[in-house]
Amino acid sequence: MRDKGASNVEDVNVFFDRPVDVKELKLFSKDGKPYEGDIYHSVFDMAAVLKPKDSSHFKERLPIRVHWKVVDKLGRQAEGDNVWLLEVKEH
Repeated sequence: MRDKGASNVEDVNVFFDRPVDVKELKLFSKDGKPYEGDIYHSVFDMAAVLKPKDSSHFKERLPIRVHWKVVDKLGRQAEGDNVWLLEVKEH
């Protein structure tokens, strides 16, 4: 996400299909280096948000490897590791 007219991405959102408690979330570059920054929950627990220390790396269609462990409100656990292409949205 970035503000309308801004050149740099301000935060990277990982969206889930239901409210979850994020136990672990890591984002990596294609060469395996972790992106550094603070991670927060969204207001409705439907996303985890990375506020990167250096946002200059994040460009449209950048491959990002995401590793996650979450628990939903019914106690169901899920974890995974996948690569997605970054989609930049403005707000």
